Amino acid sequence: MENMNNSWFEALAANEPQAVEEFWDQYAGPLRRLAQKQISKSLGRRVDADDVLQSACRTFFRRIGQGEFSCQCDDDLWRLLLTITLNKVRMQARYHSRQCRGLERERSMDFAVAISTGLETDATTQQIDFADYLESIFQYFDIESREVLQRMLDGETQARIATIMRISERTVRRIRVRIQDRLQTLLTEDNDR
Repeated sequence: MENMNNSWFEALAANEPQAVEEFWDQYAGPLRRLAQKQISKSLGRRVDADDVLQSACRTFFRRIGQGEFSCQCDDDLWRLLLTITLNKVRMQARYHSRQCRGLERERSMDFAVAISTGLETDATTQQIDFADYLESIFQYFDIESREVLQRMLDGETQARIATIMRISERTVRRIRVRIQDRLQTLLTEDNDR
């Protein structure tokens, strides 16, 4: 376990170009390969490793810039990056496997038709926009609320969420109300802009 140069991590947090370039040189390739190994063939038709890598790194840089992460050694940083990347793959897999847009429901379409009609570009852009918007919303909640929100989005019942999280259903209801109130505030703020 090698100690990390704290000034380098601080330079990353400050988004200094040289530190960011070193970060990409050292970590982009391994993280891309990790994401590629985790993406199933069916999911790979919709998401590629570069999408996951960019999303993971965007999250990493945003959160270190906000002071949410602290790493003492290279192993800590690597574990953190692995966790973020694997969570991004899982989030994409959950998103694309939900019943209404399940991968098994996908129909093949002539690529030339998709490009000529702009369907593929629009769909990909919408997916990225939605994933980014959803990711930006999660930053407004504490860890417990994030977990409840993610489980709600996954379609789990209040009783199931309470069981998994080992809290009472009443607590889940209170958290859901807080989430709804906060989301309403965020939507109102977005509409006012």
